[in-house]
Amino acid sequence: MPFRAKRLAWTAACSAAAAACALALSGPAAAIGPPGTPSAPEVSGSASVTFTWGAPSTPPAEGNGVGYRWSVAGQSGTTAAGTATVALPEGRHTFSVVAYETDAGGAEVPGTESGPATRAVRVDLTAPTISGVLSPARPNGLEGWYTSATVRWTCADPGGSGVRSCPRSPEVFDTARAARDQDFPDRNIQSPRLVIRGTAVDNAGHGAAFAFDPIRFDALAPTPGQPRFPSSDARMGAEPEFRWSRAGNDTSGVDRYEVWVEEPLRVPRMVASVPHVAGRNEFRSARTAGAPIATMFKVTWYVRSIDRAGNVNTSGKRSFTIDPTVPPAPVITAGPEGFTRVTAPVFEWQGAGGGAFSWDLTVVREDDTEVLHSGTGTRAAIPALPDGDYVFRVNQASGVGVVSADATRDFTVDTVAPAPPSITGRPTAGAPVYTWVAEEGAHSRWWVTGAGDAVVQPPTDTPGTSATLGALPAGAYTFRVLQTDPAGNASAPAVESFTVAPAAVAAGPVRRATALPRRNAAKLRPKAGATVRTRRPLLTWKGGPRGATLYNVQLFRVVRRAGGAAPVVRKVHSAFPRGRKLRLPAARTTPGACYIWRVWPFVGKKFSRTPLGISNFCVARARPRR
Repeated sequence: MPFRAKRLAWTAACSAAAAACALALSGPAAAIGPPGTPSAPEVSGSASVTFTWGAPSTPPAEGNGVGYRWSVAGQSGTTAAGTATVALPEGRHTFSVVAYETDAGGAEVPGTESGPATRAVRVDLTAPTISGVLSPARPNGLEGWYTSATVRWTCADPGGSGVRSCPRSPEVFDTARAARDQDFPDRNIQSPRLVIRGTAVDNAGHGAAFAFDPIRFDALAPTPGQPRFPSSDARMGAEPEFRWSRAGNDTSGVDRYEVWVEEPLRVPRMVASVPHVAGRNEFRSARTAGAPIATMFKVTWYVRSIDRAGNVNTSGKRSFTIDPTVPPAPVITAGPEGFTRVTAPVFEWQGAGGGAFSWDLTVVREDDTEVLHSGTGTRAAIPALPDGDYVFRVNQASGVGVVSADATRDFTVDTVAPAPPSITGRPTAGAPVYTWVAEEGAHSRWWVTGAGDAVVQPPTDTPGTSATLGALPAGAYTFRVLQTDPAGNASAPAVESFTVAPAAVAAGPVRRATALPRRNAAKLRPKAGATVRTRRPLLTWKGGPRGATLYNVQLFRVVRRAGGAAPVVRKVHSAFPRGRKLRLPAARTTPGACYIWRVWPFVGKKFSRTPLGISNFCVARARPRR
């Protein structure tokens, strides 16, 4: 019989025992379906966790509502909504929730509780741990410099959620990485120290970092000095005085040079060791060690350049022959030697014996030399030459055909003006001194002007890089300094305004502008000194030099310091873009900040000796578009 018919029959039969019949008239209670599966993060980095769930799969009886009863980690509660926020201790927990029917008054209908729906959650309130072991523990180069290093990282998560990311181990810092990065992001170009940092992140999103004390790191071999004299296949009557160009190293600095020779039937040997001297563009030495150099045989020579960290690079090789029987060399009486701005030089010479003179001009490259021009006579007018290193050589053949020793002059054509000096120190109340940084071998000229650009302290030439200002009355002034390179090319001046306060002998300057470095800036865009209105400026540059296959773009932020102290320059980005343009990430620039950037070509198997160009720009203070 259907339940409705049974209820009518029971109603007719129940009259005396109404209380006893009430339960029978209500019919049997039926459980509703369980709630929808609760949702919550699988791993929570916070103690407060919110669980949400859906309505029961089977709805309650008509006219009834739904309530929920939950429990987790010894806590419980009831709610009419499908959500509960609970504060949980660290560890793994299971949240459980059941549904039940409620009557019109909100009371639970007995016997309607559903089965449970559950959700497991891991609460991780503890940051991970990270540690590293640096190997070798002590510098493996010279004078406290590292030339390679390996870090083994160890990460763990005491909170139990597990480590999401940990630095690769081992992490290797070596020549290959240094060549790829050219410079490390945490190195200040004015203080070359490497900071090695590692970061670990757990699955709850907590992070931890570990950093070693800064180390002095130089894994790049120096740009080698190149032979100049004797040039390839030179002939001479006695042992030569070797001459070579300076080496380059922007990190630890060049320490010394070693001259090596290779002779028939002998092992290669060092014949001279010469310390590097800052500011010199050429070095020279006769043999200072070992037996005399072989005569009447072709001898090969080269230079090993060694930096202060102990890295070594070897120059290209040149050959010469010592023949004591040859006549003396002619005497060169005119023509450049060393650096020159003259692109079409003229050489003149004279000799004894009345024989025929032969001359040639070679361009010096790293691996070989190439004869550009040759001729006879006692005068050579050379067509216009591009910037570079050259060797002029002349000899004389006697009437019976005996060729004399060579007379040579090596010279460098340099027509590019250097960048303005970089001002690094400014006057204080007790020391009215400006200091700056100039190129090696350059001379500087400084002067001070006042109102209307009237000269108040006349131009002063100095081989140094500092200027002590004379006493000045109160007022506004401008300090200017330029540099002239060894070839005679003068830079634009670096300009800085300052004021002398009343009753002050040498008050600190009020800086209105800071001259930022630039070199060959015309090859780079945006234009040097520009203010860009985007945090993602597009950097572009012209190609070159010949053979360049890749470019490293480096971005440095100029961080100004209080009190007129010299600004600090910090590297913030390094990239190897495709082609000759790079869109900077917005995260690397800041409104109101100024930046220096340089482009370093990769030619053959190494970086060029000097960058393609150095320029600068500032980002507008107003919120620039991204």
